[in-house]
Amino acid sequence: MTLFHSRTNPMDRRALLRGGSAALGLPLLEAMLPARALAQSALTPKRLIYVYVPNGVNMEEWFPHRPPEGTTAAANATLSLGPSLLPLASHKQHISLLSGLTLDKARPNGDGPGDHARASAAFLTCVQPLKAEGAVQLGISADQAAAAHLRGKTPFPSLTVGGEAPRSSGQCDSGYACAYSSHLSWRSATQPAAKETDPVRLFDRLFRGGANLTTITERREHAHRRRSLLDYVREDASKLHGVLGSTDRQTLERYLTAVRELELQLAALEKEDLHEVADEMRPKNASYKRFDRLRIFNDLITLALATDRTRVVTFLTANEGSNHAYSELGINEGHHSLSHHGKDSAKMKSIASIDRANARVLGHLLKGLASHQEAGGSLLDNSAVVYGSGIASGNAHKHHNLPILLCGRMGGVLRPGRNIQSPPNTPLANLHLHLLRCLGVNAEQHGDSTGVLDIV
Repeated sequence: MTLFHSRTNPMDRRALLRGGSAALGLPLLEAMLPARALAQSALTPKRLIYVYVPNGVNMEEWFPHRPPEGTTAAANATLSLGPSLLPLASHKQHISLLSGLTLDKARPNGDGPGDHARASAAFLTCVQPLKAEGAVQLGISADQAAAAHLRGKTPFPSLTVGGEAPRSSGQCDSGYACAYSSHLSWRSATQPAAKETDPVRLFDRLFRGGANLTTITERREHAHRRRSLLDYVREDASKLHGVLGSTDRQTLERYLTAVRELELQLAALEKEDLHEVADEMRPKNASYKRFDRLRIFNDLITLALATDRTRVVTFLTANEGSNHAYSELGINEGHHSLSHHGKDSAKMKSIASIDRANARVLGHLLKGLASHQEAGGSLLDNSAVVYGSGIASGNAHKHHNLPILLCGRMGGVLRPGRNIQSPPNTPLANLHLHLLRCLGVNAEQHGDSTGVLDIV
């Protein structure tokens, strides 16, 4: 590693801790910024993260006081949260609750049923998906537009992760290709971005050069041989620690502690997955506890952003239309089945319970982002996190007044802590276009946008 000598000769932002064949990226340090940039925080990158939950939400519990259809609540009021979002109360200063946004391209528009496939397909593209056997036709998603703009600035232009394995062939929803409901991110009109659904494999890809182990035997042997990354890079880390200022030393110590804690969590999950089972019996998707796994993905996302491995992330927590039964919440009926609750109070209560659990997972992500300090504030201060669904009420497949949260400050261009009411049927694409422009993307339109969202 080349160590910095002065503010006129700052440390390389892509510097790595090395040892043997291992290499570990570093978080953004003050030592990486020249004096003028440090004062202005001019070089601190902005990040964009999208987190999607399927099947809509219990709208009665999402908003604090849901206005009647066709009316609007007070705009730009101090943030209030509905019961389903109360797990996020400690993060209110980082969150805005948006209302009035519509995903028109998730509606039938003459194509008949298939709202779940359209919801996930259109959420980031805002384009009507083609309904045809054996074919997909969509558009580039907002995250991939951002990734194209930032290409070359980070090792990974974007990260696409998912809580469930994809189905990229066949039909999954009323004649729509499965790719629509199991992918949120689209590189082009016909190519979804491959998503990573195994946290161990994602860690290896990000920090270990991308080990590709396909059988239980290979995974078991690799786990037995594997030492902590920190064991390999300890000498380099010690040298760096000795020349950093006090603020950067604390940042480095917190970062290395976070890496080690994540390694321990992954080791525990990998051990659970590597029971004595024949290779041919290995499930295609590791059987980790669902919410534990989502939280570990959050930790991986946070580390990837903190080390500038990427600046754009898309997280599809479960495939759209997923019928997972949340037994860990005491819920035995599938999520999709519950979403068609027919106003049954018990089913609506179960949906609200799932919504609260998902909110806790989001809170875990926000806490992690807020804990990483860098020039200009925290990682969360320099990020925009969009959380929500392309379906409002799963019971009626509504796609207006979507449940959307906007979190973070994105380097000071966002002002969280508010309830922001847009006029009814404002395109969701207007939010995407606004965030793309905040990243420096010179785009006139995205999908069916009619302008940028007024959230100043």
